[in-house]
Amino acid sequence: MDGRGLTLATPASTNKFVDGPIAPFTVANLCQFTLASAIFTPETGVNFCARLPESNGTFRIEIKSASGEGLKTMTGSTSNGILTAHWDLLDDHGRRCTNDSYDSVFWITLPDSGRSQALRGP
Repeated sequence: MDGRGLTLATPASTNKFVDGPIAPFTVANLCQFTLASAIFTPETGVNFCARLPESNGTFRIEIKSASGEGLKTMTGSTSNGILTAHWDLLDDHGRRCTNDSYDSVFWITLPDSGRSQALRGP
């Protein structure tokens, strides 16, 4: 090994070597979603959680069916840099949504810096 690469070791497997060029990159997203935000259960819904790069932020979440039908819009704000919202799978008319998957768009605004961005959700 010449000092380049990434070595992964887990208790359940043998060591593996991954080799390739090191390439820096910039991520310009205004939020970083938790893995749990991508999972929902029909009984309880979904908890959206994401980290923002600034303490103060406002957000609007638009949830749509896979065919693009608007189902639910939620809004909120944070002063600690953590976006949290719960969707109980009820649409804007109080009807229970029973699809297997949904699309979401997050509209995020950071008032202190004036940055804003629309992101497809987890």
